Formats: sequence, C-alpha cells, structure tokens
Amino acid sequence: MRIPVIAAILAGACVPMGTTTLQPPIRPGAAVAAPREATWSALLAVWSENAQSLGVITHSDADNGLLVASLSRTSSAAVARDLPRWGTCNSVASLTLDPDSLTWTVVVQGTEVSSTVRASALFWKPGLDCVSHGVREAELEQLVRATAEGGGAVPLPNRRGVAHRGR
Repeated sequence: MRIPVIAAILAGACVPMGTTTLQPPIRPGAAVAAPREATWSALLAVWSENAQSLGVITHSDADNGLLVASLSRTSSAAVARDLPRWGTCNSVASLTLDPDSLTWTVVVQGTEVSSTVRASALFWKPGLDCVSHGVREAELEQLVRATAEGGGAVPLPNRRGVAHRGR
C-alpha cells in the first residue's frame, strides 16, 4: 500500500514549478464605431495620457495594429497598490501573491467604418503562475472606444475610482 502513495508523491514532485496552468479569461475586446485608424490614434492618445499607470511602450506597429508595453510594480506607488486588483499569482503552497510586473499586448483591427480593440495583460512573478482578472484590460478597451468614438483621452481610474494622471 505504501508504494502507490510514495510513487504519487514522487510523481507530483517532478512537475516543473512555475509552469503556466492558469489561463487568462477569453475576452472578445471592445467593438468601436470608428475606423481602425481613429481607434489606433485613440489608443496612442490614451496611452500617452496614462503612461505612468500603463507602462512603457516597447513595440508599436501601426500597420498591423499591435502595441506591446511593460509595467513594473516599481513604476509608482499607485501601480504597486493596484496590481493585485488587476492580477494575482499562485504559489506552490496555494498562497495568493501580488504580481511583480505585467506585459501588455493590445491589438486594433478593423475597416474604414468600424474596428475592435483587444487588450491582454500577462502578469509575471518569478517561478509562479499568474493570471489576469480582466479588469484593467476592460477599462483600457472602454476608454479607447470612448476616445475613438468622440471623447477625449482621459485618465484610467485606480482602485478607488480616482483617475491616475499620466504626467
């Protein structure tokens, strides 16, 4: 009887730590009643206004509608406070820990009539599985949509509903 139990324990110990088992929620993005170019411009305007709370753009490709950016919890005290609301990481001991950073991927697709903006955030902490709650992505998509459809770029809210200023 002891051999199957020991074998099961040893088999579990052979599972690599830090493998990605948590999956982010599948999100459709936001439909925008504006041309693709207007939505891309709105994304850049929103990012410019909210750079401190969104992160540094590391890649921007207007032709393909792709923006990639990174944000670290050391960016600001507000970011360090808000990261747990946006995503969490699970440890081996089933503890929930705050992520250290996130990488954004934002895609804008569409035509001369309408478009979509889809944001995804990959949260990271060394050796742990992390997952997004989908909160920040939805906030970003809705703000880009509102900006593209005629509103000006405004700051994203923090966890208390107070807008972060990008500057």
